[in-house]
Amino acid sequence: MKMSNYYMNGNTARQTRTAPVPERRQVRVVEPAGRKQGKNQKMSLGYVLFMSVALAFMGVMLVFYIGLQSEVKSTVKTISQKESELNDLRNSNDEMESRVKSDVDLEEIKEIAMGQLGMIYAKEGQIETFLSEDSDYVRQLQEIPAN
Repeated sequence: MKMSNYYMNGNTARQTRTAPVPERRQVRVVEPAGRKQGKNQKMSLGYVLFMSVALAFMGVMLVFYIGLQSEVKSTVKTISQKESELNDLRNSNDEMESRVKSDVDLEEIKEIAMGQLGMIYAKEGQIETFLSEDSDYVRQLQEIPAN
C-alpha cells in the first residue's frame, strides 16, 4: 500500500456529503382549563394591596435603619471627641498638680505657722487615736475627754 505525503494549504473545507436535516414538528401542549400562565394572568386586588403594604413597610424600615446608622455614627464621633477632651483635661490636670507640688515650700509654711500663727508641735500624750469604720473620716459627736 502506497502512502502519499499530501499537504494542503488554505482554509477552505472540502465538500462533504451532508445528511438531510430532519423536519421538526411542533408539539402542542394542552394545559388544564383552570390554570392560566404567562401574560394572560391578572393580579388580584388583594395581592396588589398586600405587595403595596409590604413595599411601604420595607421603605419605612429602610428609613428607620438609615436613621439608626446615622445616629450610631454621630454617637461614635461624639464619644471620640469627649475621650480626646478627657485626655487633654487629664494631661492639663497632671501638669497643674505637678506645678503646684513643686511650688509648695514646706519650710516656708512651717515658719509661717509657728511664727505668725503661734502653732506648736504636739507633745507626748496630746494625740488621741480613734477607731473609725470609714478609713479616712471621723465625725465628732461629743466633746473629747481631757484625759
